[in-house]
Amino acid sequence: MCDKEVDDICQALKAFLAHLPKIANPIPRETLLLYLAALEQVVSAVLVVERAKEQITIYNVSNALAGDEANYRLIKKFAYTLVMAS
Repeated sequence: MCDKEVDDICQALKAFLAHLPKIANPIPRETLLLYLAALEQVVSAVLVVERAKEQITIYNVSNALAGDEANYRLIKKFAYTLVMAS
């Protein structure tokens, strides 16, 4: 590899790392928001905090549904997602 290729790769990596999503630690007594999503084959939960009019992720989890789980009724998928996030 030549020096220019290495420099280009380093610049691309720096640009990528500069735009990673923020992850925050919760502060005691701070209001947290929990978002749940349920689709046919996947469920997800995201716990966020709002600071300076920006929502910052504290925790997120997703699970691909297989077999009988994929056939759950929507309300049961949401309940499953809530249990999975706790």
